[in-house]
Amino acid sequence: MIIDGHAHIGTYSKFYHLRVQTVPQTIERMDAAGIQAMVVSHLMSFSYDFVEGNRLLKEAVEKHPGRFIPFFNIHPHYDEAAVEVEKCAGDWGWRGLKLHPQYQMYRANCSAVKKVIEQAAKYNCV
Repeated sequence: MIIDGHAHIGTYSKFYHLRVQTVPQTIERMDAAGIQAMVVSHLMSFSYDFVEGNRLLKEAVEKHPGRFIPFFNIHPHYDEAAVEVEKCAGDWGWRGLKLHPQYQMYRANCSAVKKVIEQAAKYNCV
């Protein structure tokens, strides 16, 4: 089985633009390359709205079972962070947390990050 270990879906990023912008295009490219699954996060989740980006990722995961291994993203300084960890890891069962301190402008070793990592670790997130 071939698994792409780092991929994104979505149409917007303030940092770069993807040529493949839709989930069907992504699946088509995966099939053409012989990729059965990919570890994926949604561009919106780290570009400007992590709650909506994670929700859109959930839609893709549910529509294409077994093709996407979801990693959720949060911004540790936002009030919604703890609730989003509970939802994504606890309710949805996702086991991957992706942080973007350089893009979201926070220190990777700050106390808010430590708190989020400790919370995610309760669900065995990587």
